[in-house]
Amino acid sequence: ASAMDASLRAQQLLWTSPSHFETAEYCFYSALGHAAAWDSASPDEKQQHFEALVAHSRQLELWAGHCPENFGNRAALVGAEIARIEGRELDAQHLYERAIRSARQNGFVHNEALANELAGRFYLDRGLETSGYGHLRNARACYTLWGADGKVGQLDRLYPRLAAEEGRRAAATIGSSVRQLDVASIVKASQAVSSEIVL
Repeated sequence: ASAMDASLRAQQLLWTSPSHFETAEYCFYSALGHAAAWDSASPDEKQQHFEALVAHSRQLELWAGHCPENFGNRAALVGAEIARIEGRELDAQHLYERAIRSARQNGFVHNEALANELAGRFYLDRGLETSGYGHLRNARACYTLWGADGKVGQLDRLYPRLAAEEGRRAAATIGSSVRQLDVASIVKASQAVSSEIVL
């Protein structure tokens, strides 16, 4: 609901920057907001959200045709959300993967994180936990890399299993680092002692 409110406020200001990147960002995030709002909307509202989503998708596809490096991941992710809503699960899977791959190849770590998060939710909603949590782990890693600590915390709250897995992984990493340090220290000490031995 707050995303839709922000979208309406932003829409009123688009005339101030018709050829700037803010317009593209508005189109992308507004589309994703409509897709998310569709899930809990009334039947009449669902139609309005879907129509807005499709209109934004058309614009993103147009931009992606001219500059796939910048807009291909966005168009694919919005397309995946449309396929999800329409029940075209196989298409949605392919489009989520395309969005993730395009974002990764073109350095959009924040869009890669978002695409992984939405794909993770998609798979979990269908009872596919291995795929779902795999995508959520990737989303968490991308958000961490991007420095979006708030999103990392949100994922950890929404999916406690992620936080528990990360805690175990961190403990294992620290433990192996300590073991490696001990072995390295022993090797150094052994070399120091052996260099002092006179044959």
